[in-house]
Amino acid sequence: MISIEKMMEFKQPFISAASGLVESNGKFFVVADDENFLAIYDQRTHIGQVSQVFNEILPNEKALRKKKKHDIEALVLLPQQNKLLLVPSGSTPARQRGAIMGQSGQFEKEVSFNHLFSELSKLFSEINIEGGVVIGDELYLFQRGNGPKNQNGIIILSLVAFLSNKKLKFKILPIDLGTLKGINLSFTDATVAGTKILFLAVAEDSNSTYLDGQVAGSVLGMMNPRGEILCTTPLATSSKPEGLCYSSSEQCFYLVTDDDNRELPSSLFRGLLPAEWTPHMISD
Repeated sequence: MISIEKMMEFKQPFISAASGLVESNGKFFVVADDENFLAIYDQRTHIGQVSQVFNEILPNEKALRKKKKHDIEALVLLPQQNKLLLVPSGSTPARQRGAIMGQSGQFEKEVSFNHLFSELSKLFSEINIEGGVVIGDELYLFQRGNGPKNQNGIIILSLVAFLSNKKLKFKILPIDLGTLKGINLSFTDATVAGTKILFLAVAEDSNSTYLDGQVAGSVLGMMNPRGEILCTTPLATSSKPEGLCYSSSEQCFYLVTDDDNRELPSSLFRGLLPAEWTPHMISD
């Protein structure tokens, strides 16, 4: 089991449903699935600022907020552009708007996922994108299989073609994540670590992509870009980890949590990879 250390709580600005995380240039960039902003925290002082993404004001009432939210579930670093791609889940028709933001917090443009999700709906009974990474010139999107059919998978497509609104060609890698305590595991995020991919998977006792359930546990895993899982280990937390990034300079990973409670702030945790994972990271 991997132990993790709490580094901070997201109180200023307040975030209770952190869903995506990027560490870059001395900053933590965080999105929440029930907010319309990108939060940027100084890595040293933990002081944060808000950059608005969408202008709509979300209702405070829980059910209405859930219905109206854009459900941004992944934050992807675009290395060549030094920008950030905000990815919606697609789990309802209202959750198909993304955006590109600069690392200074400037809004660049809105990105529509309508066409992509329309094509994916022919292959997945329920769409629920929870993570994303860029490898070379390809965008990997991680489908969370927490619906009745348990369809975990990775969608791989050309990043340039997608951002240019060109005709999309993609391939699907079905992924079997297994179970934890008798409950199906499903993706909640992913990040690049060297030549490999680290991913989070949660055992949540719910057969719905819309309704939350009791979290029985979670794991951190490593796979290669072909989708072959190399190792997994449970995480020592009862919270639901939803966002993940890897720091090559510190050789550690960070994750953010979502306890499905609007009154509780999400937290940032730090952890070290198990020593036995190192050979996987340096071999192809």
